[in-house]
Amino acid sequence: NPAAVPDTTTTITVSSQGQLFLRDLIPGTYTLTETGVPAHYLGMQAITITVDRAGNITLVNNPEGLASVQEDGNGVLLQVVNKPDNVTLTLEKIVSGLKTEQEFTFRISYIPQGGGERDVVEKEVKLAHREQADPITIPYGAEVTITELNHAGFSVSYKNGEVLLQNGDTYTFTITQGVTITAVNSTGYELPSTGGGGTAWFTLAGLLLMTGAAA
Repeated sequence: NPAAVPDTTTTITVSSQGQLFLRDLIPGTYTLTETGVPAHYLGMQAITITVDRAGNITLVNNPEGLASVQEDGNGVLLQVVNKPDNVTLTLEKIVSGLKTEQEFTFRISYIPQGGGERDVVEKEVKLAHREQADPITIPYGAEVTITELNHAGFSVSYKNGEVLLQNGDTYTFTITQGVTITAVNSTGYELPSTGGGGTAWFTLAGLLLMTGAAA
């Protein structure tokens, strides 16, 4: 009796851990097509594998390089990875309390999710008062660091609208949506946080005051 013709299309759903198991695959060619994309991630192109008579699995179509096959203790592990969606970061410059045409240099860097120091992407921009940098495309969930490199004695703060995000020349955050961040420089010298020449005169004045009081 001839074998029944198998159904050639099956819909399967991954578990909450992002896994699914396929058993008793007959030799042939299989195409894996993603029909539901996780939130904040991009869909992937179809992946094709072949199964030979010995049960070996081979990737024959991996257009974006997002899949890999490796031997597992229980058989063969096929791993596929979704790329994160992209969001945008726009940096704006405000100088408060002083009219100046001076440009201020910023370093914007980010590390993608799961990345390390070798995956850091950096960009430098120069902005004067009321200038905006071109929007920067950044993967969802990346760790972003903005540093003003030459604030020339101005105090520095970072805001999102009217919301104060950080006082200081560096601001680090995880980006999960498109955002515009304003770097605000205010007049008035900001003392070095690690001491140095900027605090010497204040220290000397304090000692003189204490000496006078003791006398």
